[in-house]
Amino acid sequence: MSKAWKIYFDAGNPPILSTIWFSDQITADKKKADQIAELIAHQIQSMSLQSSQKVTWRSSEDENEDRSLSESVAIIHAYRVPELRFARWTVARPGLAAPLTPRHLQEVIDEKAKKINGYKKVAEEIWLLIVADRTHPSQMFYVARDFPLGSVSSPFTRTFYYGYPEAEGVIDLTNKV
Repeated sequence: MSKAWKIYFDAGNPPILSTIWFSDQITADKKKADQIAELIAHQIQSMSLQSSQKVTWRSSEDENEDRSLSESVAIIHAYRVPELRFARWTVARPGLAAPLTPRHLQEVIDEKAKKINGYKKVAEEIWLLIVADRTHPSQMFYVARDFPLGSVSSPFTRTFYYGYPEAEGVIDLTNKV
């Protein structure tokens, strides 16, 4: 983080207060870390913040971003401050990401299923999308590669899980019978 800050300010850029959320794929490799620092500094510089302007960049929403940055950084929140003394860069440290378990998903599905009769009054086909907003510490889940997709039962026509903002995609939990 300090390297990104130095690169940014050595280039004569205006003071920025910034918080960065790294993905769970961050590396300890020095060469890669230097490259990520440069990409962070460049990304914040490209925001071209005006006085007191606030911008949140999310790798999942940026179609033009460098793939190397999105593999390491999930979110950059930046705010243009009036003086260098307010220019702090911090790393959001939400703690460890918990593994997503079939039991946890089943609890969510069962809770939503209590309302399915009401939903069926207005629609024939009911889909359920379970979203974990990984920008909140309480929702920091990771999906293991060997997650048993057929291990949850759902009364919904289709059931999906999405780990916002950085998941590789939506996971279809629909039991294929």
